[in-house]
Amino acid sequence: MKHLISAVHLGFGITFVYAGLYKFFPFLPVPAFIASVQQSVILAFSDLPWVMPLLAAVEIMGGLLFLIPRSRAFAAVMLLPVVVGILLHNITVDPRSLFIAIGTSAIECWGLVRNSNGYKQ
Repeated sequence: MKHLISAVHLGFGITFVYAGLYKFFPFLPVPAFIASVQQSVILAFSDLPWVMPLLAAVEIMGGLLFLIPRSRAFAAVMLLPVVVGILLHNITVDPRSLFIAIGTSAIECWGLVRNSNGYKQ
């Protein structure tokens, strides 16, 4: 069971590091099936040039901190607004990948509850 928990932490942290790096260096092609509503959201974010670098920095730092057991509680709090944004985006704009957002939210909530003793210090 301990190895499974470590694998979940590793996957969650690496996912956010990957997503943050992708915002700085887009190394994969954009899928052709992006809906027009989602394209308008992307264009709205590109009108504010500080949003994507800030989001990328939070994702990279939060993902790296989630990999370190001592800082997992801080990383869970740091990534909470990002995960809520992912969940709300998938509920309202693109419900096709809602199961991924629900899984990410479940891991985040589990990380918050499991590391709740780190908030008392």
